[in-house]
Amino acid sequence: LPAGKWHRLACERHLKDLEDQSSRWEFKPKLAAKAFGIFKLFRHYKGREWAGKPITLEPWQQFIVGSIMGWVVRETGLRWFRNAFIELPRGSGKSTIAGGMLVLLTFFDGESGAEGYSFATKKDQARITFQAGRQMVLRSPALKEHIEVSKYNLHTLATESKLEALGSDSDTLDGLRPNCAVADEVHRHPSASLIEVMESGMGTRSQPLLFEITTAGEDDTSVYGQHFLLSTRVLERTVELDEWFCFIASADQEDNWTEEATWIKANPNYNVSVRPEFPRKECKKALANPAEQAKFRRLYLGQKVQALEGYFSLDDWKACP
Repeated sequence: LPAGKWHRLACERHLKDLEDQSSRWEFKPKLAAKAFGIFKLFRHYKGREWAGKPITLEPWQQFIVGSIMGWVVRETGLRWFRNAFIELPRGSGKSTIAGGMLVLLTFFDGESGAEGYSFATKKDQARITFQAGRQMVLRSPALKEHIEVSKYNLHTLATESKLEALGSDSDTLDGLRPNCAVADEVHRHPSASLIEVMESGMGTRSQPLLFEITTAGEDDTSVYGQHFLLSTRVLERTVELDEWFCFIASADQEDNWTEEATWIKANPNYNVSVRPEFPRKECKKALANPAEQAKFRRLYLGQKVQALEGYFSLDDWKACP
């Protein structure tokens, strides 16, 4: 299947680790399969075609969920990955993965008193992922028997576990002990402070996960830029940070952004949740208005480009007689 450099390197990393029998970690297929089975209990809640149907993860989604849940430390059996950085183009179903992981790790991870949080710079943004998880449970008869659902909270009395949405504008962030925390749209975070608060509260948990999910950003000096750079260095094996999982779906910088082959390469959910007619329409807008080109390439292809300002296309200008 066509895939960009970072997508391919993530797969290569997985295969190389499978071959290394002397490492401190090992892959447990049964743990990955268990996670896939729990996802099937969830229900889609958006779209005429999907609403109400069980969620069956696409192969690339299985790779993300299965890698995070299946890799464990040999000696302890605890999860290997403690951080996950996931970058996807718009329309790839980020909320499905993030919301599902929140429910999975809050209520099905064997952690008593587990705390799961969706967080963003604004609480309204954080509620998008929370709402995805809430609706998945609300529409599942099997899960509703075990998880209490309210407007702003999911919880179960059996293990005293809870799931909520938080923002930097929340009343207080003190005393949090997350088992799972999902950072939504990291490229919009003005600083690393909120992420650091969540991570610092995970010290008492046996196998916590900080799950960052985002579309491509513009600022290389932001927390997004720092974590993107760190992820690429981990994938290139120039930085050893074994507990950092990363998956970046994007076109390569040299790819022609106007070709459908590039759109397919950048979007693992092409022709599933990303309908071909949508990028086709957006590409036409970008060709007609050069100011839209940078936005199209960043949001839908994951290409890092400088903002293009202008009233006309330079290529069109050169073509003039």
